[in-house]
Amino acid sequence: MGGCVATVEAWARFVADWRKALDDEDLEEFHMTEFENGSGDFVKYKNNPLAHKAFLARLMAIMEEHVAIYVVSTEIVYRDAPRKPINADSPFYSCLYGILDSVTSYAGTLDLSERVEMVFADNKEGASLVLDEPFSRFARSDAANPRVDG
Repeated sequence: MGGCVATVEAWARFVADWRKALDDEDLEEFHMTEFENGSGDFVKYKNNPLAHKAFLARLMAIMEEHVAIYVVSTEIVYRDAPRKPINADSPFYSCLYGILDSVTSYAGTLDLSERVEMVFADNKEGASLVLDEPFSRFARSDAANPRVDG
């Protein structure tokens, strides 16, 4: 699971540029797994490596222009193991915690004069996911870190 951090202004420009890139390719959303496998809406790239490379380069250029920080979290999941790790049925849960911790720790080092917002899974599939615990659990309580409303 990964994410991007940017200022409000840069994020607005990122969203506009990203939407234009998707619209130019008649795509509703971008899914890296489907894109790399040439499946679903991305089948047109399966046997067209030049178009695949060009579109990926365009998306990467948009990210490079607008994103200040990238965050990522992974979890090993053993699907066939006799003992499954905790939350093995939903590895996204543990990854989300890792990302929230990284972002809030980083935010605590900044002199923030504006509200911090996070967007999770801004797509059809992720829209139904709900956090079981409030974001404020991850906020640092000491004075050196900004208050995060949850």
